[in-house]
Amino acid sequence: MKSNVIYGNDMTIWGEFQEDCAGFNMKSLNLPAPWDYIYQNRGILLKVDQYGPVYTQAYPPGDVMLFKRESD
Repeated sequence: MKSNVIYGNDMTIWGEFQEDCAGFNMKSLNLPAPWDYIYQNRGILLKVDQYGPVYTQAYPPGDVMLFKRESD
């Protein structure tokens, strides 16, 4: 087993962390549980989940919310 790989209970590989950057490669979008991920730099914050973008904010944490999804 590799330390940068995420395994399911049946030892199937769900995904793995990239070694050269702050990234994660998913092997399938049909994961057994909901997930969310936040991308951020000094200018923008973007939250995504298994359905797509959730919200985006300019100059976090205190500036304007650019959009927010109303429901899943």
